[in-house]
Amino acid sequence: MLEQILGTVSGDKDSGYGVKVQELGERLNELLKGKRYLIVIYQRFDIGIWVDLKKYFPNDVNGSKIFVFRPCSCPDYQNEEDGWNPLASELH
Repeated sequence: MLEQILGTVSGDKDSGYGVKVQELGERLNELLKGKRYLIVIYQRFDIGIWVDLKKYFPNDVNGSKIFVFRPCSCPDYQNEEDGWNPLASELH
């Protein structure tokens, strides 16, 4: 997941190939340091992964936000796309 985030932030989709997690995290931290950012993570993953990743996001107290959105498994939603509806209504 860290490779995907770094690739999106840097614009270089191959920036994380064959690189250790620690180094990827340091690169991400350097890219985001001093910048205001909004990161939206929408994925099915163990929340423990987020606990390991959050240390790489700088906390510059500048209004940056990270929103971790997990698909809703509520019976009200017929498919994964419907799970976006609560998020979409909050962002509009």
